[in-house]
Amino acid sequence: MSKILTETKSVGLNFFLLFCICLSLLPLNVTAQTIDFSGKTIKEPINVEFWKRHLQDGIEIDSSDREFPHIIFHRPIDFAHATFDDSVSFVHAKFNSTADFVGTKFKGRADFWMACFDSGVSFGFAEFDSTADFMGTKFKGKADYLEADFRGDVTFSFAILPHTLDFRYVKDISREIDFTLSEPPSLKGKCYIALAGSDISKIKLNMALFTLWFPGIIHYDGDLSVYESVLKKLKDDGFMDSYQILDIEYRQFKFHHGPKLLGILNIGPLLNILNNVWWYYGYNKELVFVWAIGFWVLFSLVNLKVYPKFSESVYAIPFLEKLETSLLTGVKKRLFYFLQVVTYTAIVFFGLKMDVAKFKKGVVREHPWLFIYLMFVYVLGLVCLGFIVNIIFTR
Repeated sequence: MSKILTETKSVGLNFFLLFCICLSLLPLNVTAQTIDFSGKTIKEPINVEFWKRHLQDGIEIDSSDREFPHIIFHRPIDFAHATFDDSVSFVHAKFNSTADFVGTKFKGRADFWMACFDSGVSFGFAEFDSTADFMGTKFKGKADYLEADFRGDVTFSFAILPHTLDFRYVKDISREIDFTLSEPPSLKGKCYIALAGSDISKIKLNMALFTLWFPGIIHYDGDLSVYESVLKKLKDDGFMDSYQILDIEYRQFKFHHGPKLLGILNIGPLLNILNNVWWYYGYNKELVFVWAIGFWVLFSLVNLKVYPKFSESVYAIPFLEKLETSLLTGVKKRLFYFLQVVTYTAIVFFGLKMDVAKFKKGVVREHPWLFIYLMFVYVLGLVCLGFIVNIIFTR
């Protein structure tokens, strides 16, 4: 009987051990509340790929990858103000809920290679004393690095950028942070990045991926200085395509948020439209020639109706008036008249000055609207000439 009981206990113990081993191999998928490690000091190296043995709730092990099972955090995870004395690896970790690393101290390597943050992440005030690896990391929503310190190598290569990236007051940067190899949030979208107060001289950007973002109230002078610092950095790096993109944003910002005329009238949006269509903020100066020729043709067509009135009662050009047309008939006469009008318009539109002696007496009183129209043509022509001369001498 004793022998039977001993054998039964042995079988039961073996069965229990086998059951525990099988249970440990099953995917762990539980719904706990926030996984809280806030304020803790973790002295040993941590690799979340093997946390199955240590965490009791809130994670799922995806065993489809035989070599490196991926961890999924279904609930918020809180490492706020925790300290990692050694390296920490969140390789391929997936955070379905918020991840809080506010004030976390990473004494060793912090590896977030190919991690995925689905609901935003905060590294505000975090301290990275060694390498911070975000290569291939996928950010969704917002990523917050407000006042974070980077004292080692940092990489965001091939990382999918968030829709908003708060990178303000990041001043402690030992090595340049390069965002030029990152990926945009979507095919046509850009990441809105806030850089106020940061050491922009150590942040490399590609403006095809980013738009400057200024959370909260607009501080005109301070925000302008951010634009100017980034523009200088882009020029120093030789990224002239990015420089053009940001320079246009800079000009648009000044037009929309700059001082108002007489402190009341905001003509900035109108000036912005004019700068855009006139010569694309100076980046397509050839448009000025198109506009000048277009105005000349337009005014010539208008003058076909009013030229005789102009010549007789407003502003006379003697050599055109003396041309003999009485012998011309039909098509030749109409063609000559057209050339006469076009020449008259060109002299007024492209003329550097108008001879006051050529104005008819009493023209302002007797024909005010014709006089105003003529002066408008002349002034607009001077504007076009001014831009054309500037373009020629600045090439």
